[in-house]
Amino acid sequence: MSQMKKDWKVSISTLNCGKISPLENSINVERIIQHLIPALKKNKDGSHLIAADIYAFGFQELSMIWEGSLPTVMQSYNDILSKTIIKVLNERFRKDSIEYSLVGSDYVGATSLVVVCRNSLHIEKVWRSRTKCGMFGSNLKGGVGLGLALSRDEDEGDNDTFIFVCSHLNANEGYENMQKRCADFTTIINNCDRDFKEILEYNKDGHYFFFGDMNFRVNGWEHINTNYNDLNTIETLATKYDELQEVLKSVDSFKRFDEAEITFPPTYKYEIIGDKNKFNKKRSPSWCDRVLFKKYNGKPRIISYHSIERTQDLQFTDHQGVNLTIEVGQSSTISSPLQQLLQSLEATERGSISVLAEQTIDTIDWIVGYVAWFMHYKAHYWIGGAIILLIIYYLL
Repeated sequence: MSQMKKDWKVSISTLNCGKISPLENSINVERIIQHLIPALKKNKDGSHLIAADIYAFGFQELSMIWEGSLPTVMQSYNDILSKTIIKVLNERFRKDSIEYSLVGSDYVGATSLVVVCRNSLHIEKVWRSRTKCGMFGSNLKGGVGLGLALSRDEDEGDNDTFIFVCSHLNANEGYENMQKRCADFTTIINNCDRDFKEILEYNKDGHYFFFGDMNFRVNGWEHINTNYNDLNTIETLATKYDELQEVLKSVDSFKRFDEAEITFPPTYKYEIIGDKNKFNKKRSPSWCDRVLFKKYNGKPRIISYHSIERTQDLQFTDHQGVNLTIEVGQSSTISSPLQQLLQSLEATERGSISVLAEQTIDTIDWIVGYVAWFMHYKAHYWIGGAIILLIIYYLL
């Protein structure tokens, strides 16, 4: 193993698309992805941008509800996202001779996850995990995870592991809904710990990220005409009134995670029409969209934790995207050579315990998908009309 361990630069972006799929127009998709990739300057003259080793992208409500229950539809969306992300990254960093390729993509319902990395890194293994937390066990809420073991080409012994989990937790305000969010989180984490057991046992010092529309709210703030752009107000709300900050300290399944300091206004709920920075006061403005990382013995270097400007390309949703760009150290407690781990696995490339994409869709999801499809296209009217015509025909 190399004596000089290199740090990893990781960029994670999350966006709730508000059930309005932006994937119909390829130009719009490219613009959206361009906004989700931070243009962080490496030097003062701005001639070079910071290029991460790994990029993870999470999307919630990527499509209409019924589409989330149709595997062929969601897979096609994931394919479009993956190709567009790689294209945009390669164009952005072409002058630095940096290229990216797909590590993996997956989805549960309308929640999607795409992970890419530099071509100079060698992906040894990819694991997958899916968890459904919606009503009656449906995919309306849940989480999708990708675990990976990788190494640097210049030193095959210089390897590490990463886990990325994109989630969409229970919505709405109130104590009971917050409790359900905590239960959703715990369920997803427990499933991921099971599905990624080999990774966690192999490398106890590996990297773990949990992000998405976690739906935690600002609770108890009753002041009107609040200036949500004021840094003092943001600090007060984030440290004293934000549900997630309290949960991170009090709920066991959260205690292993941390979050960078919040210095940006709430990310939900915005007006779709009109002023791009105007909140819809039917909901308490809150930081629903978050990125958590596993606690480290030493503090990782936070390069940037920011909300993504609601440009015209991103005003189709009432959420504001969020990005974390972070530098984490090379793991130092790997228990055995990577090849030993890989040789010991009987799992397939997609994971031995994870829910596979090829499995037959659950009955509830199937019903939700096709009933909603009928309603969306008003097929029930046509069928009803045809039945009435048949009845009239036989009566005449």
